[in-house]
Amino acid sequence: MCAKHSYALAAIQAVGTEVGIDPQTAAVAILMGIRDYFVRFPESRVSEIHLIASTLNMYEDYLNVFKLRRRTLSQLNSYELTMFGKSVKLILGDITDETADAIVNITNTELNNKHGVSGAIFLAAGDSVTEECSRIGPIPNDDGFVITGGGNLKCEKIIHIIGPKKTALIITAVEKILQVCEQHQLSTVVIPAIGTGNVLVDVYSSISAMLDAIEKHLSYSPQSSLQEIRIIAFTQYVYQGFISVFERKNAKGVINKTIRHTNVKLKLGNITDETADAIVNINDRTWRKSSGISGELLAAAGESVIEECSHIDCKATIAVTEAGNLKSKKIIHVLASKLIAESVENVLQKCEALTLSSVAFPALGTGGHGLEPQITITLILDGIEKHLAKHPQSFLEEICVVTFCEDVYMDYSEVLQNRFKDPQEINDANIQISPPEYWADMVIDDKVKKITLLVDSEEYRNIARNFIQTSDNTDIRIVKIERIQNLTLWRSYSIRKIQVDKKNPYRVNERHLYHGTSADAIRKINHHGFNRSFCGKNGTKHGFGTYFARDASYSCHSVYAAPDENKYKYVYQALVITGEYCAGQESYIEPPYIGEDPSADQYDSVVNSVHDPIAFVVFNDSSAYPEYLITFTR
Repeated sequence: MCAKHSYALAAIQAVGTEVGIDPQTAAVAILMGIRDYFVRFPESRVSEIHLIASTLNMYEDYLNVFKLRRRTLSQLNSYELTMFGKSVKLILGDITDETADAIVNITNTELNNKHGVSGAIFLAAGDSVTEECSRIGPIPNDDGFVITGGGNLKCEKIIHIIGPKKTALIITAVEKILQVCEQHQLSTVVIPAIGTGNVLVDVYSSISAMLDAIEKHLSYSPQSSLQEIRIIAFTQYVYQGFISVFERKNAKGVINKTIRHTNVKLKLGNITDETADAIVNINDRTWRKSSGISGELLAAAGESVIEECSHIDCKATIAVTEAGNLKSKKIIHVLASKLIAESVENVLQKCEALTLSSVAFPALGTGGHGLEPQITITLILDGIEKHLAKHPQSFLEEICVVTFCEDVYMDYSEVLQNRFKDPQEINDANIQISPPEYWADMVIDDKVKKITLLVDSEEYRNIARNFIQTSDNTDIRIVKIERIQNLTLWRSYSIRKIQVDKKNPYRVNERHLYHGTSADAIRKINHHGFNRSFCGKNGTKHGFGTYFARDASYSCHSVYAAPDENKYKYVYQALVITGEYCAGQESYIEPPYIGEDPSADQYDSVVNSVHDPIAFVVFNDSSAYPEYLITFTR
């Protein structure tokens, strides 16, 4: 209003206890409101604002807040939780007052946003940063971020990233920010409340997405350089909304265990907040249960899902709907049953059919059936293990069990920890390594056994589908797929995996990757594995190791998969222990050390790009197992 009438001076009555508000709280709110205004309207003609206190006590309360403001509003309101040994702080304040290795600027593609928090950052950073951004030009689509100096801010770097417009994109943005920090070995980073400005993502979705991304990153990065991650809430409203989610996150940690190649997670929380591909809803015969967790889940999903449920066949025992307002892609509705392990298997089978990579279960059986938590989690784990044993090529990367009750969480965690105790000591001679359950029987004299898969088997279909989908070539004709069974190689690989899993307990250490080869190398690989002594035949761009590709299209190239006289080409689908990786260099003959201390651990592999790894290089011959040989033509 003052600006509208071109007033330069404004006087505001200070409020406090006479209207039921604590004076210090009121003072902070007024200061934040004034700051918000000038960030949004930097060209305002208002040059002076007076706050009028009606009593001496009110004056002293406001004065104390103003003195604190000179140190930084960040110190007035903050909340901290610990994730995987790292500090994650929520602060109410001005991001331009923060001191850190890096400050994140959520901006536009052209790097010239003069509004909101981004405008405040550019203004405070000064002309040097503005000029650097002008020289860089628009943010490239392939990276989605640029890095500049800190200018007048109290940071070494500013990470500029395009503002995400959806909750799912917030997760992607935060993951990218943290990866950049790791690449530059930064220990502190400050991130604004993403999506709560002009994009208007609700505050709960925003902070939930940010914390989910931070949690995921830290769980997979036990050697993270980051020691402190700060999230800055710009207004009291956003801060209060964020606090409620922080408090819920701070209630308990997250437990991760690996079953075969799938991460099984236990967490305390509300299943409606989950971002998994699918959320499981335990329903009744009406398929529209209105009570308990099911009722809460359907209410959160919205009317469109309730309407979709009304069309489910009443004789069905499992059904899939869209997720509505939830953050997942699908809801898998399953009929409540005491046969918990069987229900879990049915749900996971449905996930495989839909090629989903993650699913979240509630605490099955602890509601209406009244079963003891120790029994229900045992049955849930039985179902998970049984399914994964039947599906060695499972699409599922993560299975999460979410409980809202702390007592149930404690019971579940005890069973989970005892069931999958980490090995305390690795003694190669005493380790009993069993072959995979899906292998065909072998006698002691069998050094190598090749099993040609049946075309109509699920094992064949899964391998063929992944191969063709990532080959980018619909003209490929698969001649046959053979499973390679080599007990000696399997034992060496399994021992290596135990070692890496112990070193990196919260990371996905194993991947299915591709390796193209020629016909004359097949017998050597089947009997002796991938030998890095032969590296250099097709280049050593990222180091002198054995190369594997995320996508079959890379390995199918004739440079790697040279056709034989019948025009047949050969690509292995291999199990590869990638562990913790870094960017490779042509001079590497082994992975570099993590940090500068030679007594520290080495990286387990190197890649072409830490942000989007496509090529992986391992330097230990036991780090890869030639699981399947795919013979094909074009």
